Amino acid sequence: MATAGHSTTLPPLGGSDGRRVVGSRWSALALGTVASFALLVFMEWLFQVTKPSFLSAMSPGQKASVLGASTLVAALWGCCALFPIQVMTWILRGERARKLATAAARVPASLALGALGFLLVDNFTYTVLGWGVQSTSSFAQRSAYLMLLAGLLAGSYRLVGKWTRSARREARAWSWIGRLLPVACFAGTILLVGFGRGVGDAGSTVGAMIEPSRGPNILFFSGDGIDAGHMSAYGYERRTTPAIERLASTSLIGENNFPNAAHTGASIASILTGRLPTETGLIFPPDILKGEDAYRHLPAALKRLGYSTTSITLRHYADAYDLNLREGFDESNGRKQGTYRAAWRLSGSFGYATTYLMETMIDRLVSRLLHLTSRRAMSDAYSEVKLAGTERGNDDGRIQELESFLDRARRPFFAHVHLMTTHGPMFSSPTTSFSRGLVQREDWDPNFFDDALLSVDGYFARIEAKLRELGLWDETLIVVFSDHGMRFTTESRTPLLFRFPGGEHARTITSTTANLDIAPTVLDYLGSPVPDWMSGLSLLRSDPGRMRRVISAKKTKVGGEATTLGWRVDPRQVGPPFYALGSVTTIVCQRAYRLDLDARRMRVDDLESHTASCDPFELPGAEEVELEIVDHLRANGYDVTELDLPLPKRYPGIRRRNR
Repeated sequence: MATAGHSTTLPPLGGSDGRRVVGSRWSALALGTVASFALLVFMEWLFQVTKPSFLSAMSPGQKASVLGASTLVAALWGCCALFPIQVMTWILRGERARKLATAAARVPASLALGALGFLLVDNFTYTVLGWGVQSTSSFAQRSAYLMLLAGLLAGSYRLVGKWTRSARREARAWSWIGRLLPVACFAGTILLVGFGRGVGDAGSTVGAMIEPSRGPNILFFSGDGIDAGHMSAYGYERRTTPAIERLASTSLIGENNFPNAAHTGASIASILTGRLPTETGLIFPPDILKGEDAYRHLPAALKRLGYSTTSITLRHYADAYDLNLREGFDESNGRKQGTYRAAWRLSGSFGYATTYLMETMIDRLVSRLLHLTSRRAMSDAYSEVKLAGTERGNDDGRIQELESFLDRARRPFFAHVHLMTTHGPMFSSPTTSFSRGLVQREDWDPNFFDDALLSVDGYFARIEAKLRELGLWDETLIVVFSDHGMRFTTESRTPLLFRFPGGEHARTITSTTANLDIAPTVLDYLGSPVPDWMSGLSLLRSDPGRMRRVISAKKTKVGGEATTLGWRVDPRQVGPPFYALGSVTTIVCQRAYRLDLDARRMRVDDLESHTASCDPFELPGAEEVELEIVDHLRANGYDVTELDLPLPKRYPGIRRRNR
C-alpha cells in the first residue's frame, strides 16, 4: 500500500474503494486527454486567426464556430485514442496489467502536449530569431531538434502521470466518467464517420456525371506567366518553343486565348474547377475553395473514372491540397491524399473550415517530423519563387518527379505539372541562347524571358521523349497552357493547345477562348456531359463566337505582404465588399474592359495582339459591359452597392495596347 501524499501504485482492486480510485484516475486521464487535444487545436486556431489565413475573411462569429467545432473534433480524436486501452482494462485482470494499461493511457495526452510545445517553440524561434526546423540542414541541427521533441514528450508524459496520480476518490458517478467517456466518444465518431457528410458524399455531384470507363491518359503541362506572343508556336520570330511548335501541328489551338485570373493559385483553381475566381471566391492567398466548390472539379471526375492522379506544382501557390481541392489528386507535391482522409471523414460534418484547420495542423506536424528525419524537406515556397527563374529553381526536380510518376502510374493517369522558370521579373535559366553574354539589369528583359521559355520547351521535349519511350504518346491527351500572362496580366494572349490521341480535332480557333474552357473540353472528349456549374465551353462543340465574353479577376493592390509562405493578402487592410478582389476584366474580341474596384473606375483598352479583330462599331459600350460586370458580381454574392451609384468620368477613353 502506497504512503499518503505519494501514491505511486494503484490500491488493491478487489474492493469498492480500489475500484473507485481507479475510476477517478481514469476520469482524470479521460478529461485530461480531452483538454490536451482541445488546447492543441485552440493554439493552432489562434496561430491561424492572428495571421493572414483562410480564416481572415470570416466574421468573428464564424471564426468562433470554427474553433468550437474543431475543439469538438479534437476531443473526439483524443477520447477515441483511449477507447482500445479502456477495452484492455475490461479484458485484463490483475493489478500489474491494469497499471500497464494506465501507463499506456497517458500516451495520447502526452503526444498532444508534446506536439503543442514543439510547435510553439518552432513558431517562436522562426518568428523572433529567423531560424527553426525548416532552417535545419545538418545532422547535428536536426538531431538537436529531435532531442528537444523527445524531451517535450517525456516531460508531457510525466506531467500527465502527475495529474493522474493526484486523482482523489470521489463519488461513484465521477468514477464512471472515465469508463464511459471513451465509449461515448468512440460511438459518436462512428456515427460521424458513417452517417455524417463525409468525403464520398460531398463529391457525389461529380461522380454522378460519368460512368467508369477506360479513357486516354491526360497530361496538363503549364508554365508560369507565358505570353503567347513570345512563342514561335504562335508566330514569334525567335524559335523559343520548337518542341511545342511540333506539337501544334497536330493540335487544337486557341489562337486568341486569355486567362481567367492574374495569379497562379486562382488560375489553377479556375482551370480545374471550370469556374471563375469571382464564382468560387478564390482570388489570392490565403483564399481557398469553399463548400461544394472544393469537391466539384475535373480531378474528382477523373478519379471516379478510375484515373490515378498527381499534381506537381509549387506549395502554397498552386498546391491542390493548399487550395482545398478535395477528392481529386491521389498525391500533391509528395503528400498523399490518404494522410488526411481520416480528418476529412471525421470533420466533414462540421464544414470545410474545420476540416481545413485540422488538416493544416496535421501537415504542420508531419512536415516537421519528415524534415527532421530527412525523409522529405519542408517546402519554402517564398524562396522557391524568388529562385524560380534561376538555375537554382526546382523545375528540373518537378520534371524528374513527373518522369517517376509516369514510370509507376496506374493507367489511365491524370498528371498536372506547373513549371516556374518563366516566373519573373528576373530570369536566369539554364539555357542562354538569346541572352548569351548579357547581364539582366532590368525587370522582364525579353532576351532572358525568351531563354526561360526555351528552357520550359526543353522540359516539354523531355516529357514527350518519356511518353514515347513508354509507348504512351498516342494514348495521352496533352494540354499546354499558362496560368496568366507576363507581368501578371489577364490582357495578354496565353497559349492553349490540346493534342488529342492520334492528332484528332486538330485545327485553329481564332475566336476568343479562355483557360476556363479546358475542363469542359476534356470532359466532352471523354463523352461526359459538361455539368451546368462549369462556366467554360467545350471547344469540340462549336466556335465560341466573335462576341464571346471572357471574364478574369485580379487581386486588390491594397494590403499585400511577403511571408515565409509567399505572398498573402493582409486581412487588416482588405474586407467587405470585395475582400481580395481588386479588378474584374471582360474581354470582347480585341477590346478589354477593366473595372478597377480599388479606384472605382472603368478602363477600356484595345489589344493589338488579338489576331481576329472585330469591327469596333460592333463592340459593346463601356457602360453596357460595366453593368454586366456589376450584375455578375451581385449574382455571386458581392455587395455592389457602391458600384450602383453613378460615378462621373469613369471612361477616360480607349487606349491601344500592344501585347
